[in-house]
Amino acid sequence: MGYTELESQFYFSERQAKSILEMRLQRLTGLEKDKIRAELKHVLQKIEYYNSILSSEKELLHVLKQEFLDIKSTFASPRLTKISDQGIEHVGYESMIAEEEGM
Repeated sequence: MGYTELESQFYFSERQAKSILEMRLQRLTGLEKDKIRAELKHVLQKIEYYNSILSSEKELLHVLKQEFLDIKSTFASPRLTKISDQGIEHVGYESMIAEEEGM
């Protein structure tokens, strides 16, 4: 890949494209290794945090409570319909039995 391809494909300036092409492959590989190591460190920290939650019932309940409160605050809305018992007749067992034909 030449200067012009880098410039057009990635919107680099001519100076940036030249610098990239002049970098040694080892240096580029080292930059990628650093990125992977940082990502690994971050993932290991998250695993340690999740394991600490799972090992403590108190912490687990705290996290669950916090997540439920977050969900409630995000999705809670006032009831749009009013529930009333006016006009409702008493429902007995007899009214729940289907009538059979021929009786």
